[in-house]
Amino acid sequence: MEWFRIVIALVALVLFGALNWFLFKRLILDVTSNPWVKRGLALVLLLTYAAVPLLRAWGSSGQPPATASLVVLVFWGLLLNVLLVLVAFEGVKWWLNRRVARAAPSVASGVPSLDSMAPVPSPTIDDPERRRFLARVGAATALGVGGGLTTFGVYKAMTPPEITEVPIKLPGLPKSLEGFTIVQLSDIHVGAVIQEKFLEMLVTEANRAKPDLVAITGDLVDGSPASLGRYVATLRRLSSKHGTYFCSGNHDYYSGWERWAPVLPDFGFTVLRNRAVTIGDAGGSFDLLGVDDWGRFGAGDYD
Repeated sequence: MEWFRIVIALVALVLFGALNWFLFKRLILDVTSNPWVKRGLALVLLLTYAAVPLLRAWGSSGQPPATASLVVLVFWGLLLNVLLVLVAFEGVKWWLNRRVARAAPSVASGVPSLDSMAPVPSPTIDDPERRRFLARVGAATALGVGGGLTTFGVYKAMTPPEITEVPIKLPGLPKSLEGFTIVQLSDIHVGAVIQEKFLEMLVTEANRAKPDLVAITGDLVDGSPASLGRYVATLRRLSSKHGTYFCSGNHDYYSGWERWAPVLPDFGFTVLRNRAVTIGDAGGSFDLLGVDDWGRFGAGDYD
């Protein structure tokens, strides 16, 4: 469905273009009147907007430089966090304007004087200085909060993965399955940033849990097998009694599912694509299912 991919790509470009325009207006146009500052920052936003599809296209044919990818992705993360803060700020500003408008003083009762009959100015009427001040407060707040969130996100992304244990109690579970441990790995996003070093840490932490089964639940890669296969191969070292099972996510389709599907078994994965396998034996067993996202290309094919 090549036409569907093209439509999705065009919709994404239009959407990101609209978001960039909103950022340009709130962070630059409303904040400064200096034409050189406007042009310079507009160029930065334009380059960032173009960099994402360029990296995506580059990643489909080969691996883009890690440093360039890291800079672009971190900057896009910053812009998205700033965008969320700005949207929240717009909501608060709209709510405050409504409150001020409702609280506007009414004309006193009794015999009106000439002064009282004069139109009462609305407190929500735009004043250029007030607008500029509020725009600067909003931009500074958004950049501060967005920068803090982005810094925290980068820090968490670079630290070793942590295991979150979730005990699950199932009535009637056979004795042979008590204590059965599943390690779930999701949204690893092997690519220009997540590579061999992080995957080695991931494998070490997963094996430390001594799982009976490993489930990788989609969004494994952001790129082609030719460029990322040597990194994904690190996951061969995942160790469990019943093996490693995989079902796809949307990014695996974006990265070319038709290219990844044949090579995933080479990494020791059992691919569950709209099918189930039985885990256990006569003493106790359960069915493990892997289901495609029906909204993605190719979903609905059965193995």
